[in-house]
Amino acid sequence: MKVSVNDRLVSEAPVPEGNLRELLDRLRAEGDIPPDEVVLQLRVDGQTCTAEDLDREGSPALGGAEVAVETGDLRTYASAILKDVSAMAGVVRQAVPRVAEALRDGDAEEANADLFRLLEAVQKALTMLYQVQHTCDLRCGPARDGEPLVDGISRALDRVEAAQNGQDWAAAARALEHGLLPAVARFEPAVEMMRDEL
Repeated sequence: MKVSVNDRLVSEAPVPEGNLRELLDRLRAEGDIPPDEVVLQLRVDGQTCTAEDLDREGSPALGGAEVAVETGDLRTYASAILKDVSAMAGVVRQAVPRVAEALRDGDAEEANADLFRLLEAVQKALTMLYQVQHTCDLRCGPARDGEPLVDGISRALDRVEAAQNGQDWAAAARALEHGLLPAVARFEPAVEMMRDEL
């Protein structure tokens, strides 16, 4: 097996039976992965492995594989995540008017499917912000930005849900445009505050 960390060959010797998680633990224990760095990318025989692959029961087994590990500074990684959150928030802001229009047009089934995907993106962005806040031990975060981002999103979603339950699609559209859209706009100030604290 050939193992490299940041394009530096660390082993060409056979590795005892095990899986990728055990290999990463060994690389950390031996100092090949510095303790203040995180794994940014992991490739086995050229195929990228995700965190979900590692968390799965019996994470990918090692055979005669070629393993390439790319690590990076935690703060640099956190900055990249914050950049992704900003981009996701921009996509959500662009999608809200389209979903609202579909609701007004009476295409509730399609609009609700789009709304579900939109809310998944909001949830993922919030999760990413919380991960950066806790991993980097930041004081500011999604629930601490002056006018809390999470509270604004929660209030907007309550209004959307109430309108959906009453099948008042015009009210649901208004709740998206006048509630969720301004709440999502608060992602940027939260991201900026977190970026400044990094």
